[in-house]
Amino acid sequence: MDTTKFSTTTGASHLGYHTKKSLGMPKEITSKSIFNQPVTYSSAFRQRRGHFDQDLVLVWLDAGIDENDDDFQKSLAELRKIVVSVKRFTDADRCFQYLRRINDKTIFLIVSGSLGQQTVPRIHHLNKLDSIFVFCRNKDLHKLWARDWSKIEGVHGSIKSICKGLKRAIRDHEQYSTPMSFISKS
Repeated sequence: MDTTKFSTTTGASHLGYHTKKSLGMPKEITSKSIFNQPVTYSSAFRQRRGHFDQDLVLVWLDAGIDENDDDFQKSLAELRKIVVSVKRFTDADRCFQYLRRINDKTIFLIVSGSLGQQTVPRIHHLNKLDSIFVFCRNKDLHKLWARDWSKIEGVHGSIKSICKGLKRAIRDHEQYSTPMSFISKS
């Protein structure tokens, strides 16, 4: 039995651009190989949630973050149910420096509307940046500039909405990062 492994990457982000299209990859496909033998394509293994958590970091940039605020702490607790590592920044330059230093993790970013409008053009090109979630009160205003950036998953007015989008983005990341096997049937 021949087994060849390869790994897919998240939405072509390794090439410097990001796509929001879902590939809808089936779990198993049988087709003919170049040697006219049936080949089954299947997931080599399912990576556990904990393994992916080590590779993910959620960065939250908002000048109005108040670590002592109860609502902020509740929001942070909700986010940590999804991603263990949540880094918080109130200064855009410090956040940018941090993002540039990270090499071995996939980044998801929550950014306030006002800081996002200034920051997204500086960071959008980063390959390790998977998705951006704009968090603001005036969604209509920020949707105007946000639509020009492909990595922006959406403009959100609540943490509940961000959590829903974040779960979807992580699921997509895991799906496209799962190693696959080609197993030849003899």
